[in-house]
Amino acid sequence: MRKISSVIQNPDGTTSMETEETTLSDVIAGSDVKPGDIPKQIVSTPIEVSMMAVPPSDAIATQSLPKVLSINDAQRLSQQGWDFFPIGNSRCSSSSSPENPIKRETCVGIKLWMTAQVDIGWWWAFPYLKGFGIWANGYVSADNSFNFVAEVSPQPKEYKMPSYNQRLIDTPGPATVFWAGPIPIVLTPKIILDLTAEGSLNLQAGASIRASSSIPNISFGLGSEYDPVKYGFYCGNTVKNNAWGCQEINNTSEKFEQTRQNLLNWNQMSNPLSVSAEVYANASLNYKVSTKLQIGVYLYGVVGLAEELSPYIGPRLNLRTSVNSTDFKVKTQLDGGIYAGVKGRLYGGIDVLGFKLQGDIFPEGDVIPEQTLINFGQYCWTESRRATC
Repeated sequence: MRKISSVIQNPDGTTSMETEETTLSDVIAGSDVKPGDIPKQIVSTPIEVSMMAVPPSDAIATQSLPKVLSINDAQRLSQQGWDFFPIGNSRCSSSSSPENPIKRETCVGIKLWMTAQVDIGWWWAFPYLKGFGIWANGYVSADNSFNFVAEVSPQPKEYKMPSYNQRLIDTPGPATVFWAGPIPIVLTPKIILDLTAEGSLNLQAGASIRASSSIPNISFGLGSEYDPVKYGFYCGNTVKNNAWGCQEINNTSEKFEQTRQNLLNWNQMSNPLSVSAEVYANASLNYKVSTKLQIGVYLYGVVGLAEELSPYIGPRLNLRTSVNSTDFKVKTQLDGGIYAGVKGRLYGGIDVLGFKLQGDIFPEGDVIPEQTLINFGQYCWTESRRATC
């Protein structure tokens, strides 16, 4: 620590300060610091009430929120189409759809919270009140934006890959006869095992155009969550020359002036319309090898009950090539893997003199859901070089 002994104003407009060595007692004697004040404790208790108010699309030009919003006001505005919900559950994130490619949205954000603070100091082992205060915090923001998304995507073309079908086993087992008193019961088992390999190649090409912009003459913010508008007071023992006093906490005029300057100094080219277009082609290959095992039993060769299990495994590859209007570079992405699963069903039927009737008892479904056994990963190229996906 050093003590300033003199301050010199130089002719060139700079300032020089001469210092000298000092002691701890000199520093304490010339300030409001006391040894017992060094360990201190600050207790702050925030009380937050955060709500978002979103008006209907036609309300911005005709109606605004009152300065003080009561429960009755909220109920009345709710009947007129306003939505009220806690901050964090944004209602301004709906996406465009092919039926409505233009999305325009107006969002009004309002957040208010109270902060109460108590500062406790310690003089040796005795606590004392250093200061206390309470102030309101808040901010208001509004934004009007639109997005346009249009895509031209013809129907994908599907091409069947070469397939293979082979019945490996189709045999009835020996009949078994049971006697229920004088009535014979004849059961005939039947086993069928099929091997199938099939797949398809899907090709699709298309183009998309996207445009987005905000309208800054309506977009504004009065304060922010990290730098809010504040209004209140603080009282403490260091406010007025080491004596107790109170001071106002009020930056409303400063925040209003910041907002006014932002609107006056807005440059129309600071937020231009952003347009991008993309031409793309997709190719997707799915191929699988499956076996179908059918085990059934027939009563008198007429009424049957069978269970069918179909395990399958195969590769899946996806290839996408695109050209974007921002850099006109050809980008290629490849991903895929080996997938597998098991399907099954339980059904019954009747076969009488060539008349067949069959129905599901448990329809076909996943016995083991489809899952990826091996993931090839994702690989990307920009023109002829590897790139980050």
